[in-house]
Amino acid sequence: MAGNRSVAGARLLKPGLQGDLGFGWRLVILAAICASLLYWPAALVIVLCFALFGVAPEGVVTLGGSLGVFSGMLAWWLFLFIVVLPCLVCVFPWNVKLDGFRQTNEK
Repeated sequence: MAGNRSVAGARLLKPGLQGDLGFGWRLVILAAICASLLYWPAALVIVLCFALFGVAPEGVVTLGGSLGVFSGMLAWWLFLFIVVLPCLVCVFPWNVKLDGFRQTNEK
């Protein structure tokens, strides 16, 4: 079932937009994966840097107590996502026919 394209879903997009829209979503998903992989190492570095100046880890995570712990962690992940996305745009292979996500019959 995986890999099958829905005929109804294909009708919603114009034929010229399918490749561009799919490329954008793949870039966003790749940025989310990279942000998730870098989250804990970056969090440790940030907390240790703030600890050098006497700031408690909970104060760093909650942004000075203005957010809860979960909301603060989500805000830090979103910040990391925003930082990672432009970096991935710079290194993503733009002009390739075969990008590793699917095979094409074009030559």
